[in-house]
Amino acid sequence: MRAVNKNLQRLGGNRRAIPAGKRARVIPPSTCRPAIPPTVRRPPLPASMRLEFEGGEGMPLRAAVHGEIDYSGAFSMQVRIAAACRRRRARGLIVDLSGTEFMSSSGLAALLNLQREAACLRGGMLLVLPTPEVRYLLAITGVDRRLLVVDSCEEAEILLLYSAAGADTSPSLPRDPSFN
Repeated sequence: MRAVNKNLQRLGGNRRAIPAGKRARVIPPSTCRPAIPPTVRRPPLPASMRLEFEGGEGMPLRAAVHGEIDYSGAFSMQVRIAAACRRRRARGLIVDLSGTEFMSSSGLAALLNLQREAACLRGGMLLVLPTPEVRYLLAITGVDRRLLVVDSCEEAEILLLYSAAGADTSPSLPRDPSFN
């Protein structure tokens, strides 16, 4: 008790934290948080979305997204792709958007979060063949300046292999010729 009061006094608190004659309340173990968090369950994938995976094991993982990436499925898509990257030990990620009909801002956030995810993106991340609607969304939001967008899976694999070798494949802003 004296030690508690001394520590509180040292921290600038009240000298008597617990009144004399009173005991500190003990929280029973059943109401405490569990030491090990419960296993995280993957959120369900909506019926309007389908994911297909190909590759991995030291090579880039290709994740083909078909359908609509909206609020109800964006987080689930992000969790599943990141888990597949870790499970297959992928060396980079290629997100194939050729079958994506619609993407909301939640889908854009999921793509940016996947880019930041260090567990599966040792080689980087590229977007392949977005539909015209998705390409327009990437352009007007400026996300196409953060994520590299290419027109074929072969080109994406070559760029990821170059980036794994140390080459700079980050998208750069258009250069103004008036500057040196």
